[in-house]
Amino acid sequence: MSVQTLVPPAAAVFDASDAILRQFLRLAPEDTGEDALIDEMIASATDQVETYIRRRLITQTVRITGDGFGPGAIALPIDPVQNVASVVYVDGAGEDQTLEPARYRLVRSEVPVELHPAYGESWPVPRPDRDCVRIDVVAGYGDEGTDVPAAIRAALRLLVAHQFFHREAVILNAGAEELPLGVRDSLAPYRFWV
Repeated sequence: MSVQTLVPPAAAVFDASDAILRQFLRLAPEDTGEDALIDEMIASATDQVETYIRRRLITQTVRITGDGFGPGAIALPIDPVQNVASVVYVDGAGEDQTLEPARYRLVRSEVPVELHPAYGESWPVPRPDRDCVRIDVVAGYGDEGTDVPAAIRAALRLLVAHQFFHREAVILNAGAEELPLGVRDSLAPYRFWV
């Protein structure tokens, strides 16, 4: 299954004006000359963190695409799932068909969250082809940066500060560090496995 962002977050977890981040960067509030660069670093660090922990931080809509429904539950390769916006499949005639929400349900007691046919229902038979099932999911901790767990926000700030002070690749023990300064340890409890 592949995952792509359809509707990106409306806001970042925080921006260059974040007071705590400015303390990490040792910048006074009036020292705004590099704020555009810092915002780019925040976007880059957010992408790195979301990729590493396989979670979306701020509410966004993603599309999960697969080659079929399978025999039962579909484990959604993303977290946290707020809701399923739509389930579309390609039928035998090559036409897109949208499943009524009453025909499926989310099971949140499983990790990962699973999409099941509703009780008494079964998945339709899609055309036997690549990418014939598309599931649009609203995912993320919430609409505001403060909805994101504090440990993830702190790890983001550490990563941005590292990028700010080390604007080139950092080599430690003959290997490049992808997540430096304890960021990996801070994120470990949030890492989502499928």
